[in-house]
Amino acid sequence: MSATTLILHLPEDDAAPVAWSLWRDGAQLEAGEDAVSAPAPGEDMRVAAIAPAESVALHWIVLPDLAPAQARAAATLLAAETSAAPAASLHVALGPADSEGRRLMAMIDPARMAGWLARLATVGHDPHVVHPAPLLLPAPVAGFVRGAIGGMRVVRGFDSAFAEDDVVAPMILAGAEIADAPEEPLDRALDHAGFDLRQGAFARARRLGVDWKLVRRLAMLAGVAALLVLATSIVRIAHYSLAADAAGRRAEALARQALPPGAQSGDPATSMAARLAGLQGAGGGFSALAGGVLGALEDTPDVDLTQIHYGEDGSLRIILAGPNAPALSTAANAIQNNGFDVDLGPTSEADGRQRVELTVRAR
Repeated sequence: MSATTLILHLPEDDAAPVAWSLWRDGAQLEAGEDAVSAPAPGEDMRVAAIAPAESVALHWIVLPDLAPAQARAAATLLAAETSAAPAASLHVALGPADSEGRRLMAMIDPARMAGWLARLATVGHDPHVVHPAPLLLPAPVAGFVRGAIGGMRVVRGFDSAFAEDDVVAPMILAGAEIADAPEEPLDRALDHAGFDLRQGAFARARRLGVDWKLVRRLAMLAGVAALLVLATSIVRIAHYSLAADAAGRRAEALARQALPPGAQSGDPATSMAARLAGLQGAGGGFSALAGGVLGALEDTPDVDLTQIHYGEDGSLRIILAGPNAPALSTAANAIQNNGFDVDLGPTSEADGRQRVELTVRAR
């Protein structure tokens, strides 16, 4: 279904009502004499206001390729040269450049422009575009064409457009070739007009609409993403669980291999721990015995530990070297006082120092 176009015809006399007409696909559907009775704007409706020719001065100028704001500033300076009003008191709008670099410049009193928009706002309309009436006529290659736009007589030439009044128009058109413009539906004429007075301070504010289809699509994608994350987490947890089970089975198999024949009844891990405890002895193994010996030797600084060997039976065989036999005896007693059984072994002498072999066991 094609969009409808509501056209609001701004009058030259501000006291007069704003006429309107409703169009679709080149056909006029409705019309009225006052915008109060015009249809309310909808999402699929284009609203355009037609400015009277007497209120807008139109000129064609040549400008270099500038940014929009710079182009309007340059056009304002040029407008001051063609208007009796100061440049600061004019609203200037620019059209796009044609193939020869020419651009349409429109000048209007900003108070008049603001008044139109405020008046339309009071009846619930914020037009998308505001077109000068003469620009709805097709531009001729030569001469002029005349026609009526919303009851207003207007004229357009190749590089001019104005109201057909009884004073100025005859002087401009004297001796010129003039033809009647072909009749064209107003909504189609708006399509090729290509100009809008709503620029700069009067540009239409953008209204951010909510694309509910996009919102629903994004919500669906978010749900799918959440499900994928959950599925990935479940797969990862299952993978870790299977890996842990496999590692447990490998550890159990290794434990069974390390146990001697006949000792594989019950839990292999428990059996392995019991065997390690048995190999270490009642005293807790090498670390407990070595710690007790080194702690005892701290009190006998003149006695040195020269050799140490941990046996499979859980005993610790050490060789101590000292200045004399009493010093060695003192060291042996200190080890024994730390809670260990000490057996004296053979003694010897080397490098002027006495040596003794001791076997240390946990009690």
